[in-house]
Amino acid sequence: MIMTSKIKIGIDAWYLARPYSSIGKMLKNTLRYFSELMDQYNAEIVLFGNDNPYIKSYSHKFKTVIIPTQNIMKFYWYLARLAKKENLDIFFFPFDIAPFYPYKYVIMVHDLRFVHIISSVKDLVFSFMVKRAIKRANRVITPSHFTRKEIITKYSINARKIQTIHLGIDPIFRRIPPEEAMSKITNLGILPPKVLEKGFILHVGRIRPKYKNVSTLLRAYVKCKNEINMYLVIVLSLIHISEPTRPLYISYAVFCLKKK
Repeated sequence: MIMTSKIKIGIDAWYLARPYSSIGKMLKNTLRYFSELMDQYNAEIVLFGNDNPYIKSYSHKFKTVIIPTQNIMKFYWYLARLAKKENLDIFFFPFDIAPFYPYKYVIMVHDLRFVHIISSVKDLVFSFMVKRAIKRANRVITPSHFTRKEIITKYSINARKIQTIHLGIDPIFRRIPPEEAMSKITNLGILPPKVLEKGFILHVGRIRPKYKNVSTLLRAYVKCKNEINMYLVIVLSLIHISEPTRPLYISYAVFCLKKK
């Protein structure tokens, strides 16, 4: 596809400072594909992020605009003003909010969990910011049809404004034979032999009771005790894995449960 004039796209790169978070990983993979498609679509990418080594590593591929603050609200306040100077055609926000931004933009809304779990003023403010961002956006992207339907129903948004684009698979994951997988798990030595022999259901996630819904998983496992004759293995991170300085110090708790 050849376009006659270059399109200039701004991208909110705040989460590049948190490369081990889910949004950080998604953003890194998105930028990897953008770099491959820039010439094909005659596009120029401008990244807006705070001062960290991760955004600087993209400076040879994209133009980078550094906003020297660790305060997220100050970051978005300055982003709106600096973006105007770049004469962008469109801006992409990869995570739920676009505060202070008055120009054309696309936003990715991952879910509406906050609508169901408002328990503080912070939750209420975040809910308002997401609603405002969705209403003002030129286009909304969601990773699932379920979230798309929720947005349409909750905020009375025109369905044509919202597009579902499923999340991809990180290149670090690959398909391997079951025998090789079991051999690697055995060598790690974190699961008892009886769990490996019987088989197991695996859950991996952070300890975030409000969001990860592990309690529902446990209740479902207990209710299905007569149909499931396997262990439930729960792997939970004990610290916030989005911290960029801690990739070598991440601790995990592994729980093996079996309903008798």
